[in-house]
Amino acid sequence: MPSGWGGRNPQRASTGNIYLIKKETEVSLKLTIMLLMKKYKQLTLEQRPEEADGSRFGDFEMDTIIGPNHSEAILTITERKTNYIMIQKLPKGRDSEELANDVFKILLPFKDKLKTITTDNGSEFAAHELITERLGVPVYFTDPYCSRQKGAIENGNKLTGQYIPKKASFKDYSDEDIKKIQYKLNRRPREKLNFNLSKNEFYKQLV
Repeated sequence: MPSGWGGRNPQRASTGNIYLIKKETEVSLKLTIMLLMKKYKQLTLEQRPEEADGSRFGDFEMDTIIGPNHSEAILTITERKTNYIMIQKLPKGRDSEELANDVFKILLPFKDKLKTITTDNGSEFAAHELITERLGVPVYFTDPYCSRQKGAIENGNKLTGQYIPKKASFKDYSDEDIKKIQYKLNRRPREKLNFNLSKNEFYKQLV
């Protein structure tokens, strides 16, 4: 064995180095994202009110489901207390300004009830200030690679995936198809809601 290895297994040493490089890269990327968040005036979860924990009505989460070629996208928005979900195809994919316009149109009827929106650091949410300006609601961002911090919409995406297979082209689904999926999901009994429907619990809050 070459003396340079100091008695260590070369394969283990190599694996260890790869692991360290990977961790250093992840840390560097996280720091870069955090700096960009400051640059683009993104609010962090640390700045979000403690009461925005899903126990009150009006705290929303949003995300996108990205198609296999990364040019197609579906916008998903859920209200955390009731798990009511709103789903819409994005004709221009991940274009941030078009997404902001769609979020505005979807949530405008509930503007008076909006308290917070939480999302991730996807480039499609770069126009978040437009959402805040037009709806008067702050948009908060999860930490890098922490999808669990927006668990409600992650679960909503998973349920949506029961109707749209992973490798399916969104071109095969009309706007009407997407609304049918939304209709079905909001009429599922939820254990969290004592097996009541998300639709019923959501609209109760609007009365």
